[in-house]
Amino acid sequence: AGVVTVKGMADGREVEARVEVLAIAKELPTVKRVAPGTDLNAVDKYVSIAVTDGSVQEYEVDKWEIAASDKAKLSVAGSRIQMTGQLGGETIHATLVVEEGNPAAPAVPNVTVGDEAVTGLTSQKPMQYRTLAYGASLPEVVASAENADVTVVQASAANGMRASIYVQPKDGGPLQTYAIQFLEEAPKIDHLSLQVEQADGLKEDQTVKLSVHAHYQDGTQAVLPADKVTFSTSGEGEVAVRKGMLELHKPGGVTLKAEYDGAKGQVELTIQASTETKVAQSIRPVNVVTDLHQEPSLPATVTVEYDKGFPKAHKVTWQAIPKEKLDHYQTFEVLGKVEGLNLEARAKVSVEGIVSVEEVSVTTPIAEAPQLPESVRTYDSNGHVSSAKVTWDAIRPEQYAKEGVFTVNGRLEGTQLTTKLHVRVSAQTEQGANISDQWTGSELPLAFASDSNPSDPVSNVNDKLISYNNQPANRWTNWNRKKDASVGVLFGDSGILSKRSVDNLSVGFHEDHGVGVPKSYVIEYYVGNTVPTAPKNPSFVETENHVFNDPANWKPVTNLKAPAQLKAGEMNHFTFDKVETYAVRIRMVRADNKLGTSITEVQIFAKQVAAAKQGQTRIKVDGKDLTNFNPDLTDYYLESVNGKVPTVTASVSNNGLATVVPSVREGEPVRVVAKAENGDILGEYRLHFTSNKDLLSRKPVAAAKQARLIQVGQPLELPTKVPVYFTGKDGYETKDLAVEWEEVPAENLTKAGQFTVRGRVLGSDLVAEFTVRVTDKLGEALSNNPNYDENSNQAFASATNDIDSSSHDRVDYINDGDHNENRRWTNWSPTPSSNPEVSAGVIFRENGKIVERTVAQAKLHFFADSGTDAPSKLVLERYIGPDFEVPTYYSNYQAYESGHPFNNPDNWEAVPYRADKDIEAGDEINVTFKAVKAKVMRWRMERKGDKSGVAMIEMTFLA
Repeated sequence: AGVVTVKGMADGREVEARVEVLAIAKELPTVKRVAPGTDLNAVDKYVSIAVTDGSVQEYEVDKWEIAASDKAKLSVAGSRIQMTGQLGGETIHATLVVEEGNPAAPAVPNVTVGDEAVTGLTSQKPMQYRTLAYGASLPEVVASAENADVTVVQASAANGMRASIYVQPKDGGPLQTYAIQFLEEAPKIDHLSLQVEQADGLKEDQTVKLSVHAHYQDGTQAVLPADKVTFSTSGEGEVAVRKGMLELHKPGGVTLKAEYDGAKGQVELTIQASTETKVAQSIRPVNVVTDLHQEPSLPATVTVEYDKGFPKAHKVTWQAIPKEKLDHYQTFEVLGKVEGLNLEARAKVSVEGIVSVEEVSVTTPIAEAPQLPESVRTYDSNGHVSSAKVTWDAIRPEQYAKEGVFTVNGRLEGTQLTTKLHVRVSAQTEQGANISDQWTGSELPLAFASDSNPSDPVSNVNDKLISYNNQPANRWTNWNRKKDASVGVLFGDSGILSKRSVDNLSVGFHEDHGVGVPKSYVIEYYVGNTVPTAPKNPSFVETENHVFNDPANWKPVTNLKAPAQLKAGEMNHFTFDKVETYAVRIRMVRADNKLGTSITEVQIFAKQVAAAKQGQTRIKVDGKDLTNFNPDLTDYYLESVNGKVPTVTASVSNNGLATVVPSVREGEPVRVVAKAENGDILGEYRLHFTSNKDLLSRKPVAAAKQARLIQVGQPLELPTKVPVYFTGKDGYETKDLAVEWEEVPAENLTKAGQFTVRGRVLGSDLVAEFTVRVTDKLGEALSNNPNYDENSNQAFASATNDIDSSSHDRVDYINDGDHNENRRWTNWSPTPSSNPEVSAGVIFRENGKIVERTVAQAKLHFFADSGTDAPSKLVLERYIGPDFEVPTYYSNYQAYESGHPFNNPDNWEAVPYRADKDIEAGDEINVTFKAVKAKVMRWRMERKGDKSGVAMIEMTFLA
């Protein structure tokens, strides 16, 4: 084997060709599997040979032969028969396995490279890459596998530095190939050399050229950019490197050292003293920050600027600082005497620190440990807001074992400052985050299965992609494998193995001709004493020695509430008594008429207690409520008595918290930061204590009057704020302040007329007025297209019964203004989808262009017959997604234009509405809602369970 040169003649000229000669590197073990009673002549005659270039070639023997005494074994299950065949005059040996059914799952080899074990090699990821230092020799690869013959072809230059591992299961399963691909690193820098221009005649205050050369392992060189190199110096002299130039600051001997990417080099230099006379011009200022009561660390030298040459460092002696200067937050100046000069150095010292630390709040369900925040906000004396890490006291389980509120003390790391965590424990919970989803950059949470079809790995069940069809085919199955299998999730919190509190499981089953929902199932949680590890091959856990394979480590959940019948094509939801566990699984037996079970997604949701988003702020000054406080008014001017700042306290209702930031300098306000229980800032208020009469005189004097026109039956939404006039320095200024309105009688909205609503501006005696006129006149129809004009409004639907030429149902009918029952839209189907949802709506267009309309009303007219009816669920939505084109297949865009933005639920926003009657077929239904702007409006509907579709005669949207 190798490359040889072959010479020959072509058209009278001598030519050369380089020929790569391949040779057999290894004869791979051959195991054939047949069913009992198979004729020997029917056994596959191909054998695999590993070639020196790393490939595997298939060759056919002339025939297989076995001993006469073994022929009877061809009909006996469990027999292993030795065979021989002839290949190019060589005898090939093979094993024939006589067995029923399918071979076992693929065997994953145990591999070591050198002395290092390889992890993560699986049948789904059969190759790993290993880097090799430049010039290093290739390490030996060793591999073994249970119940399989393993052949290793070592890596070499001839096969592209790839070590191939061939695993032949002894039960006759298919040959598996794994590989370790070595990648040689580029040559690294061995050392650096430095070259200085005029190195033999260097003088103080000169600037000379400097270059750094990198010398690589392969003998090549390159000039490095100076700004990428790290320089250091030692010796009496001083130099500085700037933009590739070397500045000579101080005479004397100096060693200049360079480092780049781990490589080092140096050069010895001697700098002669300058003979020029120089005059000191100025001293660069010094700024130092120190903590309260902490002596500042002032520099031992200052930088002096001269009339010529580079700045020089001179020693300095600073004045003593009186202790009282450090007893409060302030900025002051310190003077210093510079050695050898008749100039004064000045240092600005700022005494700064944390003046206030916020307290925080969290919520947690009963019996679940609360999540402790890593840090809290701090408010500094200089006005900055920072964060600091906190070490919290330990929490006992009995503290969160029942409903209530408790506090946890915490200390800011590196300080003596403290804070508090307020924990509310509640039995009122809601669905939280999906704790089964894959975590980017970590293997946990990890989906696992006892067994799988190799083409349908278990990693598909927690990848956030739900697909009930082949577009895409994203699912786990055990098609054509054993009847029973289990699928589960090993939990992790932020990628770290951890127990989770679980009381629910949702499973989305997929169905086709070969797979579907299971015949029976059991939901179990892990109770083993051993902390589980991530399986090496998550799709085939039963092939490993793993704690998940011990039935004693699993226990069925209790008080299970499940669907009466499992359904494919939708999520099936299960609830049960809460358990705390590392893993949950569903153990299943496939249906009798299927070859396997199929799951597209598994979801497990945490429970959380909803934290309050609102709260009322209360501020007190010296124990009395702040006068004229309004949550939307930020600044308050209060009279200062003898220049003193009174005590300010604050609180927030609904478990909210307030932080008071004191004033530390004259003229600064006291700040109050109010936060809701969920951490949202409700407001930040500034209390200015002053003797300025102009500021103290600014008061609210009147609230602006407002009015609105609404439709009969339309809900009235009054503003939460009103413009309020304040006396200002030059005339009046307005600010929007919170208001409380009186209750509006419901009958005022049911008839045409006019009335006035009055309200109180919070924190004042001002009265706000809002005039409402109710009209019974309808707005303009915005969605009609009676002439089916292709440049006007376009009706559309996710699905329509218009594929069959015999159908007369058309989506264009729903906005033509015609209420004839024979001109209707339906999505009726003789084989309705397992997903009952369908959408129909209108794209607003004018002269062929998509336009935005303001819509506040709608009308609907549904139809019913033996197969169709009004929907069981009706949601109004407006489009909020990116720009779009009208779907080409506007009557069936979901099936034929899967990539259209209309198919993304995130592009739609629900619009709350009020209907004047029940959603039923027959009479026209009038709908009102708060006015919205939209380019597209649609109704998202679900058909009734006993019907094969939804039917609509007319749909109208009005101004």
